Amino acid sequence: MIKKYLRNYSLPYRPNRIKRFRKKPRLNLITGKPRKISPKTVVITLAAAFLLYWLLSGNTGLIRWWQMFRLHSRLKQEIAALKEDNSRLQAANENLKNNPAAVEKPAREELGLCRKNETIYKIITPGRTAGQENRKL
Repeated sequence: MIKKYLRNYSLPYRPNRIKRFRKKPRLNLITGKPRKISPKTVVITLAAAFLLYWLLSGNTGLIRWWQMFRLHSRLKQEIAALKEDNSRLQAANENLKNNPAAVEKPAREELGLCRKNETIYKIITPGRTAGQENRKL
């Protein structure tokens, strides 16, 4: 009876065959036929993957380049600060060489030196000894 019913609709009767669902192949947009991957496409894809890997990793990669760029910027800032400090110290050195008053001030304050015929009076506060009055705590 089933066979008669199927004959009326002109469908083939295949009771033992299980219908499996497969993905439809990707079609070429122009021809409508299934796409085939050519060896040229495979080679170009592998070359692009290798180039991308080479650009992003290793000593020549973009990550390493960015690290070196940041290090270079930081070192330039340090060099500028050191040059400024060096010029300040050179100016202080020239001042000490040419200006006797600039030499006298630290000699009096830090070393406790005095000129001839000069008397120095030190006021010692209670709880401190004579050597501690000029030390910074």
